[in-house]
Amino acid sequence: MLFGNFKQKVFAIEGFNIIIRKNTPSGDSRKIRADANFHNTYPYTKKAPKDMTVNEYLTSRISPIFPPHGYTADVLLGNGSSASGNTKLVNVRQTYQPVVVNQG
Repeated sequence: MLFGNFKQKVFAIEGFNIIIRKNTPSGDSRKIRADANFHNTYPYTKKAPKDMTVNEYLTSRISPIFPPHGYTADVLLGNGSSASGNTKLVNVRQTYQPVVVNQG
């Protein structure tokens, strides 16, 4: 599986994007490329509860998939910025909702 496919599955189930960075020995972190081979799958078929926070989501659903101490993850808002850890997932998902313009 390509990492891009993993991210697409997360979006299809959760309704938001994530970014995963691999930590380097120098202390930097680098985004995992979409075309990188990835050996894990997203094991969930139902979205996380709407009242779960970003930190709770990352701890319970993303961290177990990646080796400890080697990766960092962010949940992204609809504008591409990182959501803060105490943001409820319902609020994250709402940033991806299409804007309906009244043409009246």
